[in-house]
Amino acid sequence: MNQPGHYFLTWTTYGTWLHGDARGWNDRKDDFYPGKHKPDPLLEERRRKQLKHPPTTFTPDMRAAVGAAIREVCEYRGWQLHALNVRTNHVHVVLTADKTIDEVLRDFKAYGTRRLRRDGLLPLDREVWTEGGDKAFLQSSADIDECSHYVLHRQDGGR
Repeated sequence: MNQPGHYFLTWTTYGTWLHGDARGWNDRKDDFYPGKHKPDPLLEERRRKQLKHPPTTFTPDMRAAVGAAIREVCEYRGWQLHALNVRTNHVHVVLTADKTIDEVLRDFKAYGTRRLRRDGLLPLDREVWTEGGDKAFLQSSADIDECSHYVLHRQDGGR
């Protein structure tokens, strides 16, 4: 059994935060310039043209389904869910779990996808998530509290 870890996870829906985006963007394959890159409208447009289908954005029913799936995973696995916020184009989760951060993220995406498809909220041929996600290890209860507050109280116009 793995040691419990305290995690802050964020991942986006398919096609809603492309390389070149004005908000900044990460290239997980870039070892030479870690962190956010500057906006690049031409790159963003190239990436937009490469999409297999329109970006995936969640309706209120889709947000509720993904949230329910994440809560069920946490309950079933005995993970402590500190904060959850499913937005129209991304998900934030703060939790304590006895699996690796990569396993937790994989499970949340898989169960969220299955729930959306089972409930008939997303066709089988639609991508749901972008690759990977932002993963942070939280070291203290103060870190957990700070991230939980951010997740639960950030005002971003419902997105």
